[in-house]
Amino acid sequence: MHSARLRSREGNWIASLNIYRRIISENPKFSPAHCELARLYIDRDDFCGARTLVENVLAVEKDNSEASFLLGVIEYVEGNFDASLRAYRTVEKKDGLDVNLAMNIALVCESLGLYRDAIKHLEYAIARGEPNIKIFEVLADLFRSVGEYDNEERVLENALNKFPGEASLHFNLGLARLKLGNFLKSEVSFKTANRLVPDDPGPLDELVRLYVRSGRVGEAILQLHRLIEIDSDNAQNRLRLARAHHSLGESEKTLQVLEEAARIFPGNASIIKELDYTRRLLENRKDGREASGGEKPETEQ
Repeated sequence: MHSARLRSREGNWIASLNIYRRIISENPKFSPAHCELARLYIDRDDFCGARTLVENVLAVEKDNSEASFLLGVIEYVEGNFDASLRAYRTVEKKDGLDVNLAMNIALVCESLGLYRDAIKHLEYAIARGEPNIKIFEVLADLFRSVGEYDNEERVLENALNKFPGEASLHFNLGLARLKLGNFLKSEVSFKTANRLVPDDPGPLDELVRLYVRSGRVGEAILQLHRLIEIDSDNAQNRLRLARAHHSLGESEKTLQVLEEAARIFPGNASIIKELDYTRRLLENRKDGREASGGEKPETEQ
């Protein structure tokens, strides 16, 4: 067994597999070899081979914890969530709950829509020092799913105590704070995410929305210019820039932005429509009339 494990750690999968097979051939009822070989198969995405091995063990040892756990993994990966949960519960009933089992049960419960059970098990794992950032992210998502944005904020803040340099955590914290109506803290979170990953348009996009929503259109315009620099193929951002200028009554600037957008995206119907409207608006103003026909530019949501 030690030799098989060593070959596996060295990445020599074939040698390790052959050693395990020889052990099983010589001692067909030796369950540890079956389970370790099953893990090897799972690592190689051979779930059919892994299932055969663990089912062979369970046919003889109904409540074998290792085999039951591995069966839970296989069922989960194959989308059989009820069967996966039953397998994990077998392990929990016999051996109690540990961090690894708690996390696996939580993921199954999430897939089954059992959000409260999933939350309970993830809180258990985090309370016992689980350092995996994914666990915090999934728990935050679960609180968001049940509308508990204050708990979502709490989880993300706790995660940032452990992973202060993770831009995704700052970004999601900004979204959670927006839902709680805390624009100032949201702004700080989005700016931090942008500082950590300057080329990610997500934080800038949310800053634009936040500034428009709070009436800070000038600041939204500055962020839109940055968005256009890093995401130049996105026609929508040029439309948003034109609408921001329009909302400030800057019709000439609106026209300039739309004409440039029309040159870059000549077939974009929304740009053409708003360009036509803006031109008529300026022409009619010169004649002392209001614009007629066409659709007014939309406002930023």
